[in-house]
Amino acid sequence: MTTLDSRLSTLGVDKGSFRTLALLSLLLMSGFSSVARAQNWTVDYLVDEAAAAQSLGGQHRVTPMNNAINRVKAKLESILAANAGSSLLSIVFEAPTVPSAAAQSNVSQSFTASVSVARDRLINVATANLESDFEILLYESLPPSSIPFRFDTATIRSASSVVIPNALNKQLQFGLTTNQNDGTIRIRPQSSILRWQLFPNRAPTPNGLNNYQSFEATLMHETLHALGYQSRGDNSSIPTELTTMDILRIASASTPINAASFINTPRELRPTVEASLVTQLGTTSGVYPLSRGTRAGGDGDQPSHWRSATRLNPQGSIGVMDPSGTLSSLALRSNQFITRADVAGLDLMGWNADPTLIPLVNAGQVNLIAPIEMAQISPNQPITFGWSGDTYICWVVQVYAGTDAGADDSDNVFFATDNLPPQQTSFQVPADVVFPPGTYSWYVVSYTQTGYITSEARVFVVEASCDPDVNQDGNTDQTDIEYFINVVAGGPNPTGIDPDFNQDGNVDSGDTDALINVVAGGACP
Repeated sequence: MTTLDSRLSTLGVDKGSFRTLALLSLLLMSGFSSVARAQNWTVDYLVDEAAAAQSLGGQHRVTPMNNAINRVKAKLESILAANAGSSLLSIVFEAPTVPSAAAQSNVSQSFTASVSVARDRLINVATANLESDFEILLYESLPPSSIPFRFDTATIRSASSVVIPNALNKQLQFGLTTNQNDGTIRIRPQSSILRWQLFPNRAPTPNGLNNYQSFEATLMHETLHALGYQSRGDNSSIPTELTTMDILRIASASTPINAASFINTPRELRPTVEASLVTQLGTTSGVYPLSRGTRAGGDGDQPSHWRSATRLNPQGSIGVMDPSGTLSSLALRSNQFITRADVAGLDLMGWNADPTLIPLVNAGQVNLIAPIEMAQISPNQPITFGWSGDTYICWVVQVYAGTDAGADDSDNVFFATDNLPPQQTSFQVPADVVFPPGTYSWYVVSYTQTGYITSEARVFVVEASCDPDVNQDGNTDQTDIEYFINVVAGGPNPTGIDPDFNQDGNVDSGDTDALINVVAGGACP
């Protein structure tokens, strides 16, 4: 029997041309359905807003919480845009099962495939997505049948299968997905030693903000765990299966290595040995140190994390999978919630996420236009904020009572906009939002796919009302004085005037004297 190659040769047809023609024929017969398929991945969250309000300290914090959730959603969907499918996670406000954790992610279901199947899936996905040659080489250099690893001794074990969470299974198809909810993220309720920061803070300050945890960075962190940032290094017993993160985790002393030795190099799950995630062979570029685990001899952080910013020398965060989401660690990562290392990790775990296409460095700036510094704004004057600068997703204007643009306490945050579209560079405060006389600070945040850029903070002053026509009859005369004296004495106040006319903090005869002076043509107090 003649082979297909020999028959094609006899007919004078090149084998490559034949395959191309065959592929085109299949596409024509299928109506180009595979080519026309929309490529996108949606990320959604389910949250009980009533429970969130109770845990966060009040209903007024639900809107900024939802804004933070939407920002995480936008960033993740941008990073996973080349994939097709959806992820759904529940957010609940209850203490995690890990005693010291601020939050915790649990997947709803996991799927297992043999090492050979997992290896082929990763190669096929990378090939279909036209990934870089070095990434395909990395997959091809994985062991073909079983993966050597070390767990707690020098003895080399072997794993014959790879396990992935529900969300990643929708991408790699280890098994039939039956549960559409990919997992649950537990957020610890606030306490005297933990308060959730819902707005981005401009910088940590020594005014009691050390106990603040970034809600946005934490939610991104826990979501990435659910998407595949997992390790079996903290198992109580020796695992028989590894995660896609584990199969790229080797002792730091062994990096970088070549493709030939990568097959036989044991994966490193011992907490007593430093380990790194290898994203590219034969080079120090793309080798990221990992935490050592919570078992004996570890560093106390689960091995599915990058090394903590405070444990690196010099200090500086690798990415959002740093186990700390506090404001101090955010300062070390230059306000970035996700970095090239995070995206490279997602990509190698089975997602199609190209870190070179995402602006991971927030190199832009935001310039404030109006109001000018220390602007004096009359009580009846509309307040309009104006700015210019760089953004990729949205703008947020934040206004604080007083001169300290600090954390999102109910006593400090006076007003914040919802997410404004990128093309909008000004915002007029709605008429129903009344700024009482006083000093306010404000700044603008530009959100990108990876984090945010903040402007300088400015201060403006809303002047006290000094309208002597207190009875609002259109005239300034003796009747205004009589009306005001009656209000100060506790009488009816149908026009709603402020009886503290001189704004000294007291309601007394001094207010009446100040009004009489203004009615007579004197200056406002």
